This record gives sequence, C-alpha cells and structure tokens, in this order.
Amino acid sequence: MKGDTLLAFIGGAIVGAAAAILFAPDNGTETRKKIKEALDKEYQNLKSKLNQEEPAPAPAAEAETPAE
Repeated sequence: MKGDTLLAFIGGAIVGAAAAILFAPDNGTETRKKIKEALDKEYQNLKSKLNQEEPAPAPAAEAETPAE
C-alpha cells in the first residue's frame, strides 16, 4: 500500500512537471528554475512524509544465556 502511494505521488509530480513545461509562458531559463524549485519542494515533502511513516525501531532482543 505504501509503495502504491509513493508511485502515485511520483507519477503526479512527473505529470505536473510536464504540464508546467508545456504551458509555461516564460523563457527556458526561467522555466527550468521554476521546475527545479517545484521538484525540490516535492522532494522535501516526500522526504518528510517518509520520515513520518517510518515505524519505530523494534526493541532489541535481550541476549539469552544458554542453560547449563
């Protein structure tokens, strides 16, 4: 389920970036700058979401000493 959400997010980001390129009235330099800023923002959002969804680490198993 988590992988599906991630793929949908990445797909949406790609489609959004493509739409921005196609419909941008700015020159190439300005368009590239806007796309970079948008991708950086989405990257940071994705990074924070992944950090929030990480499960807590499992407690370390206590070392068992063999019975003698």
